[in-house]
Amino acid sequence: MGNSLIITGGTGFIGSSFVRKITKQKSNDKIILVGKENKRIGSNLEQINIDQLGYQLGKSKNNQVSVFHFATFYSKKNEDKESIFEANINFGTSLLDILDKTKVKKFLYTNTMFAFNQLERQHYYTETKIEFSNILNEYFENSESFYSEVFLDNTFGVEDKRNKIVSQIVSSILRNDDNPVLDKEIYINLSYVEDVLNCFIKEYENNENGKTRITSKLDVKLYSLYKFLQKYHQEGLIDRNILEIRDSEHLLNRELPSLNEHFIETDIFENLTKVMDKAS
Repeated sequence: MGNSLIITGGTGFIGSSFVRKITKQKSNDKIILVGKENKRIGSNLEQINIDQLGYQLGKSKNNQVSVFHFATFYSKKNEDKESIFEANINFGTSLLDILDKTKVKKFLYTNTMFAFNQLERQHYYTETKIEFSNILNEYFENSESFYSEVFLDNTFGVEDKRNKIVSQIVSSILRNDDNPVLDKEIYINLSYVEDVLNCFIKEYENNENGKTRITSKLDVKLYSLYKFLQKYHQEGLIDRNILEIRDSEHLLNRELPSLNEHFIETDIFENLTKVMDKAS
């Protein structure tokens, strides 16, 4: 009996990074990408739309099937509500309808740490992520399948093409622009994508239920991040005194899910400089 892994959201930063890693480490497993075609991933992988999934599962009926559901659409714009609903609710429920006819070994869903932020919970994006979480919890309540829900905070990495704050800071340094961070006191939680992916590999290898989070044990002051990377870019020095960090606020919040036991965090100073090196 072989293994089949269905991956949604394979065109996004986390999803595409995971696809590249899992295909190298689990070359004998059948990887099925469901959603938009991504030519950068490689032509040797099966990339299908949701309507073709049932047929593909029929061909793999003797395999143990796992699902990693990364697909999501993030926006705070009112005009994007339809797209948010389609990606975050409708696509997922269609996936579950198809999986009804398949014995699923494990289902992993990536949720957002916004779910625990009262301000962010007011946005439609977060509402849909929470709503689909409720749908999944009900779906797998009496199931023999393993269901894992993993909450993510901010992530970064060398292949990140998103217009996120780390990318904005790097771009500003390369253009010799001023620091794009206006609030000098704000801290954020940052996890390096390779650490996140290694955790997901362990999740794939282990049969576990429950809700966990993948977040850094440290928060970074954004304003100092610009100064840290600027000095590294100009002088090639990793000055650990410039980057202002503190113990993460997540560590003090007992209402949050526990930290995923497979998440091993590597050095944030070196990881940030890898991003700068790649962009330079």
